[in-house]
Amino acid sequence: MAGSMFIIRAMEDGTHRIVRTERGEVARGLDSFYDALGCRMVEIAGVGKIGGVRVALIIDEEGLLVQNPRLNLTACDVLAVATQSAPLYLRGGGLVGDAVLVADEELGGFTDAE
Repeated sequence: MAGSMFIIRAMEDGTHRIVRTERGEVARGLDSFYDALGCRMVEIAGVGKIGGVRVALIIDEEGLLVQNPRLNLTACDVLAVATQSAPLYLRGGGLVGDAVLVADEELGGFTDAE
C-alpha cells in the first residue's frame, strides 16, 4: 500500500504525538513499533474499537523494568474506551511507559480519513 499512515503515541507524561510514516514501513514488521516506542520488546495491551475503527494499543513490554516506572493514564483511558471497560488503574493495575495506538488492520497506521 502506498501513502501515509499515522500512529498515535501516548507518552507516560500525559502528552501525545501523531507520528506520520509511510505505509511501506508496515512491511518492516515490529521494527516500526520498536522505533516509535524506543524499545526492544512490544506487547499488544488490547484491541477494540474507537469511533468505529478497530484499533490495537501497543506498549513497551519492558516498561516495568525501568527505575521508577510511571503509570500511563492516557494509555489506560484509551484502552478502556476501546474495550468498553473500566480503566486498569481502577482495577488495581495499569500500563506503564509509552504506548502507540494503531489501526488493527494488520497493525497498520491510520489513514487520513481515520
